[in-house]
Order: sequence, then structure tokens, then C-alpha cells
Amino acid sequence: MRIQKVVALLVVVSALTLAGTASAQNYSTDARKIAMGGNGGDSANIAAGMVEKGSPYTAIVIPLGLIQIFQDGTDRFNPSKKSAFDPVRAVEDIANPLHYTFGRGTTTSTGGQTFVTDIRAAKVNTNLLAYKGFRIPTTATAEGLASPTIGGTIKLFKAGNSFQGVYVGVGPYLGFNTNVTVDQKLVDLLGNGTAAACSPCNVTDTSEVQLAGSATVGYRGKLALGGSKRDGLYVAYNYHFLKGFQYYGPLTSTTNNLAVRIDTDANGQLLTPPVGTIPVSVSTLEAKDGTGHASDMGFEVVKGFWEFGFGVNGIGNQIEWTGFKQRSLTLTSLTTGADFVDASGPSAVTSRIVKLPVVKTGNLGFHTSSWGGAGSLTDGYNGKSFNGGLERRVGPLWLRGGGRKSRGKWDPTYGFGIGNKIGLDFGFYGTHANLENKRQNAMAVSIRFNHKAK
Repeated sequence: MRIQKVVALLVVVSALTLAGTASAQNYSTDARKIAMGGNGGDSANIAAGMVEKGSPYTAIVIPLGLIQIFQDGTDRFNPSKKSAFDPVRAVEDIANPLHYTFGRGTTTSTGGQTFVTDIRAAKVNTNLLAYKGFRIPTTATAEGLASPTIGGTIKLFKAGNSFQGVYVGVGPYLGFNTNVTVDQKLVDLLGNGTAAACSPCNVTDTSEVQLAGSATVGYRGKLALGGSKRDGLYVAYNYHFLKGFQYYGPLTSTTNNLAVRIDTDANGQLLTPPVGTIPVSVSTLEAKDGTGHASDMGFEVVKGFWEFGFGVNGIGNQIEWTGFKQRSLTLTSLTTGADFVDASGPSAVTSRIVKLPVVKTGNLGFHTSSWGGAGSLTDGYNGKSFNGGLERRVGPLWLRGGGRKSRGKWDPTYGFGIGNKIGLDFGFYGTHANLENKRQNAMAVSIRFNHKAK
């Protein structure tokens, strides 16, 4: 069971890293926002969510992705099912679980699927050219946070269109950071079939994963600026009490969670590594008790059709973890079908404080009875990113389009919505949620409630 858990963890880490990180669209439950470039998400200005877009609405996702994933069974997620375990397909499924992906499971090359599965089963082909076509990067870094909050505002003081209130909410708080490196000679061999002597070719990964919950209290206020009831200065603040349930990380700040050693000759043939070396080793430090805190704040100004704002999320973000255990797994051969050897035990580490980046977001938008637009620029996880889009009402339809740039890649978005008080929204977008980081097309569908006609 320990081996299965750790291997499953590595699948998750691979999904978040080599799949270009789990983007906002992949986990968003609002197809309207997805169609307009993925505006919003967990790194958004929290004050922007206070502004009525004609009327507030609730979006409930129709999880076509989960239906697509589970219709083929779940054995591919189970490392103990050697014949059915498919970590490459699992990477795609974990990185984009909610929405329907066109061609899911077919993007990564056959060589890539076989190579990853063969390492897990310790049945690597001695001719590594058999895996030709598996294109992976030499380095990949990713970090992120999924922290959707479900809650509401209790308005304590009201005066006209102004109010002061207290916000209360709860939700998950799932953070990660990871860094993968692959030897260039191995990348060339697997990708293009360019063989060269490499002893050793190394693959390493260093990652931290935090699974926690958040209880949130905060302030919500609006100062009316005249004009329509939407016009005003909106101010928001959240304080998150964090309770950690599971932590995975490296043994020390200088060690890797995963180390794979592959030795080849000049013809791409697998060599037996030197005596005393370990082809695959997995080392993790684990804890199940953490406490921490974080704060978010933002403001939004609305006047007429226009609105703009700025937010800062993750101020003072940290969780202190205690009660550690250490796990060390090794695979002594890549070719004999051996299983991992477990040498786990207690850890001398008593506590560890893990911090995540502060995220800064600026946003600009406009809304009329028949047009709408929004865009935001974010600096935080994975550097700078941009998303934006437009919507246009045509009779009972809302037509939408936009795009998103993250980690140096542009992905288009588009979609449409039907209905006003109760609507059905479709959002189509490009995603790189696969091991070889190729673009796929995905579709999000959500039901929109209480969105009154504009």
C-alpha cells in the first residue's frame, strides 16, 4: 500500500508539471468564464467577484470529463494493476478532470505510454530506440494553488447602495510546487531517436504537495459612487485559517523526491548500471498535521459600463507541518520485473514551514445590455499570465471568445450561452494537459442560475 500511494503521488506530480500545470480552465466550474479566456479562478482579485454582472449568478459544472474518465474503469490509476496501470493516461485525467477532452488518451505517443509503464513495471526494453517519438522537455517547473471558497456575505450595515459586511466561507486548499529535469541525451534519444552514449542519463524531480482545508472569515464593503446601483468602490479582505491533512516533500532542501538513472551505449542500448547504483529511487517526507494562515485583499471600482481593480492573494501564506514519517523506495533493476523495495521509517524532522508565492492581479472589464468584456494580468504562480475575452448578446444567445497566455503559450477560448434567468453555457479552450505538452481541445459545460436578463 505504501508503494502504491507514493507511485500515485508521482503520477499527480507529473500531471501538474509536465502537463503544463493544472490551468484555471481545467479546474474551473464556470463555462462562461472559460469561453472568455478563463477570467477569474483562484488567483483573481476577490473584490471583482462582488460586482453584479447584471445580477449575480451561480455556475454548476456538468462534469463530462469525469464521465469520460470513469467510463473506461479506474484500473489505470492503480499501480498494483500492472497490466492495466497507465500513468500517462492518468496524467491527462488528473490534469483536466472536469471537462470533456477531445482525443483524451491519444495525444501522448505510443512510445511515451510504453516507456513510462515499462519503468513502473521494471520491464524496460533494452533497445531504447523502441520508444522513439516520446517528446519531453529537459526541464519543467510548475507551482499552483487550488483554493475555491464556498461562502457568503452577511451585510451588517446598509445605507442606500453602500454596505459593510462579514464574509464567511470554507473550501479546500491544495498547493504544490515541483521541478523536473531530464538529461538532454535521453530527451534526444526518446524524442528523435538520436542515440549517444550516456552513463548516466538522469531524470530527477523535487516536489512539495500540500492537501489542506480552509476556514475563511473576511470583510466585504461597498461605497456607492452614484449612478446605477452597480457603481461604487468595492473592498474585500479574506483571512484563511488553514488546517493541513497531508504533506509530501523531499527529505531535505537539497535532495530529490525521484531519481531515475538510465545508462546507454552509443547505439541506444540499455546498459547494466555500475554495481551499487540504484536505477530508480523514491524518497518522500510525509506528514498529516499542519496549521497555517494566509490573507487576500482587493478592490474594484465600477463606474458606468467600466470597472477595474487590483488584488493581492496569499499574503503571509504558510503552513507549519509536524509529525513526520520518512519513506524510501528503490527499484534495483529496470528489466527484471522486480517491484519496489520499501525501507520506510521514522524521520528526525520535527517541523517544516512551507510557503507559497504571493499572487498579484490587475483586471479591467466592461458590461452593457448586449456586450461584455474582461481581462486580467497576473504575476505569481509560474510567472506572468494574461487572459481576456468578449461576449455579445444575439437574441437568446451569448456569443463569447477570448484567449489565455500562460507559461509562454497562447491558447484560444470561445463558446456560447443559452438563456438568461437559467442558462446553459458552453466553453471551448486549448489545453496542454498531457505528458508531451501538446495542445488539445476541451469543452466545458455548466448550468447558470439566477442570471437575469441584462
